Amino acid sequence: MADMSSPIAFLNEAKAALNGVMQQKQELQRVSEGKLKKERDLDALKRKVEKEKENTLRDRRNSIEAEYQKQLRNVDAEIRTINEKRAKARAQHVKERISGQTAALKEENQNLKESWTQAVRENKLPGICHTRLYYALFKPRGGKEWLKAILAFLICFGAVPFVLYLLFGKGNGLMLIIFFLCAVIVFGGLYVLISIRTKGRHPEGVKQCREILSNIQSNEARIRNITRSIRDDKGDALYDLREFDDQLTQKNQARDEITAKKNEALMQFDNVTKTVLTDEIDARFAGELQGLVQEIGTLTEDYASLSRKVSEAEIALNNEYTQYIGTGNMNAEKLDRMAEMIEKGEASGISDAAAKI
Repeated sequence: MADMSSPIAFLNEAKAALNGVMQQKQELQRVSEGKLKKERDLDALKRKVEKEKENTLRDRRNSIEAEYQKQLRNVDAEIRTINEKRAKARAQHVKERISGQTAALKEENQNLKESWTQAVRENKLPGICHTRLYYALFKPRGGKEWLKAILAFLICFGAVPFVLYLLFGKGNGLMLIIFFLCAVIVFGGLYVLISIRTKGRHPEGVKQCREILSNIQSNEARIRNITRSIRDDKGDALYDLREFDDQLTQKNQARDEITAKKNEALMQFDNVTKTVLTDEIDARFAGELQGLVQEIGTLTEDYASLSRKVSEAEIALNNEYTQYIGTGNMNAEKLDRMAEMIEKGEASGISDAAAKI
């Protein structure tokens, strides 16, 4: 224990002890900062290792998958090409089938059209009698022709007067009636005139042409029904597409084989290769990781040892000096000042100097 009988020596010893504690604390701080840095280095290295594992495994797995995907894309392109050729071949067969089954009807219609032309010529009918619109308006048969007739009636006696009224009537209701009467006179008169010059003068000729047109329309309906029936037929047995079907079967089998190989390769990677690559990366960084772990262990031990020493030194400093000098005076500047006061006689002792400082 320090001797207080020599105040100046006591204060110098306290100053030396205080400096020793401060040096130990500085050393403790240095070790703490070094330990923290190494721990950060270790965390950063671990993240680097995990990132390299992640990138390596992803790149290797993607590489395997990409190779098989390339093969699958090639097979899919071949399958699309075969399907396109098959569709074209089927369409051609359908076209030929429709042509074959409707050839007689088309030939018959061609003959009927010639007969129609001949009948118009022989009966000296106006050219309008050689149009379908004439028979829809003057001798309609069937829903479509009646619909055309009704539509023509609505346009001539409804739409036309109303449009003229909108353009020129200027809101005068009388003008609408006038336009309607004009439409009746013009279109009605024209209808009656055409009717007299055709059905009135050549009833048998018009009737003959009507029957011919009806036969043509009947054949056209049969052609449409045959065409629709053939196109709606989903069966392929009549079209001899076995060559394309065999090629598609082969390509689909090849695709299934590639898919199976791909799945097997990926399973092999996930179950075996992945572990091998991970172990290789771990082995490559093992030395560096172990070195950091050992350094951190050594610094941890040093920190614990220094921490105990600092604690012991602070207890000793408090027991031997601080309790006499005062906590507020335990710094080098005040200790020097107290020693100077005692030396000059300004203070009689340590307690007096501590009280006056």
